Amino acid sequence: MRTWCVTWRQWRWLVGVGGAVRQGLDWQQVESALRLMGIKRKRWPDIFAGLRVMQDEALAALEKINEGAH
Repeated sequence: MRTWCVTWRQWRWLVGVGGAVRQGLDWQQVESALRLMGIKRKRWPDIFAGLRVMQDEALAALEKINEGAH
């Protein structure tokens, strides 16, 4: 959870004529955060798995919010 709190703003955006949408987390930024936080590399696979779940849930929630705004 600590890693999510540090990285939840690190999104990759797809920008087009219709506007901008979040594609997913910027995994290079997540890796940098893990290094800066001093998290041991052997823990990374479990952390990445958890972050993928949180990313997917966040994207689904944001999509519902965007649908309601249109």
